[in-house]
Amino acid sequence: MALVDRIMILLGYAAIFLLLLSFLSPFIPPSSFFVFAFLGLIQPWLFLINGIFLVYWFLRFKGYGILFLLLFVLGKDPLSGFVGLNGSHLNESDSSIKVMSYNIARLYNIKDVNKRVDSENTFQELVGFLKKEKPDILCIGEMHPDYVELLKKSLDYAYVTTTNKSGKYEFLAVYSNYPIKKSEEIVFADSFNANIYADININGSIFRVYNVHLKTNKITDLTSEFIRPNLDNKARVSYIKSMLRRFSAAAIEREKEAQIIAESIDKSPYPVILCGDFNDTPGSYTYRTLSKGLKDAFKEKGRGMGTTFAGNIPALKIDYIFVDERIEVKSHRIERILFSDHFPLIATLLLPK
Repeated sequence: MALVDRIMILLGYAAIFLLLLSFLSPFIPPSSFFVFAFLGLIQPWLFLINGIFLVYWFLRFKGYGILFLLLFVLGKDPLSGFVGLNGSHLNESDSSIKVMSYNIARLYNIKDVNKRVDSENTFQELVGFLKKEKPDILCIGEMHPDYVELLKKSLDYAYVTTTNKSGKYEFLAVYSNYPIKKSEEIVFADSFNANIYADININGSIFRVYNVHLKTNKITDLTSEFIRPNLDNKARVSYIKSMLRRFSAAAIEREKEAQIIAESIDKSPYPVILCGDFNDTPGSYTYRTLSKGLKDAFKEKGRGMGTTFAGNIPALKIDYIFVDERIEVKSHRIERILFSDHFPLIATLLLPK
């Protein structure tokens, strides 16, 4: 066997080992062993690396290729969190509703709604996009308080409820064409993040809609610095260490936050629709904690790459729409528009009567 093939075998075994370890990341709390949280973060890249080995060994020696193929069969469920493997969407019907989840982070501090964010993105263009989509329920993250009534009026929503009623936390909002009977904030201790649920009466049945935003990693700016072409190696190492420290601290916080949200969901007397920015991947402890008893709309009906983050960190899926098991997901898509550093998620749902 050639030396190159021997090296590729060793590298291939290392890639298999790391991917197999990443399959454990949803089951191990970051507070217990942070390494698994990091493996969950890079899981899509581990799939990509193993995919390259799969192609290489099928071309060179099919025996090893079959080994990698079996690995992908074993990892079908984790992979489906990142890549939609579904066929054509079902046709929508009059009895279904459309739900959108959208973190509009980059518009957060724009108070002048006529001022251009850049050459392509304006608040008015965002309103135009939302008018075209016409979601029955719209969950907005990281919005400016000045937008609340403006969006309600611009989009003709009859009902809206928001976080930050105390003025201490970030703004999230739930807009609805249906009556909001009750809403409540879920506040995390020592955190700027706040979350909300709204009990919405949809054609005589109550559904509890959550709009959440969990602890951010705060590594986007560091990533921008890290990829600068004129940066020396010492500085790059320093940025990597800083990013790992920030990610570790944030992952541990999200572990606690996800548990608080999960406990609230468990107590809900109504079927749940969970929307928001989890700041964590499908291979994470956070994802597993929040998905218990719920269906991931992307896994149900998503197609293609599930990337929801438009920033400098590639292949990140951190935004989700989860639904009660009794709710049928008829369609799911991710719109690749750049009003924010997140993409909006849109799901069509058939609700139980």
